[in-house]
Amino acid sequence: ALSDEVYIYPTISNEKIFVDNLVENAEIEIFNINGQLVLQKKFRTADNNAIPLTDLQSGMHLVRVKSDDSVKTFKIIKFKNLTFAN
Repeated sequence: ALSDEVYIYPTISNEKIFVDNLVENAEIEIFNINGQLVLQKKFRTADNNAIPLTDLQSGMHLVRVKSDDSVKTFKIIKFKNLTFAN
């Protein structure tokens, strides 16, 4: 079962997010605003909790964290790096 303490940070990012308090054999699915699955990752252990966002398009995404018998969903926003001309 997923811990009630599972959380994702930062919820607004351009590079990666982290998932804390994962259980072993958890699965992460990220969906774009159209409901398409754009990233899927399985965690054999709870140690490596970083999820790269570099291949995702900018915008809001839903992150689904699944274990054998429970599911939690979080919203994140992926943004591009902004550069400013002088």
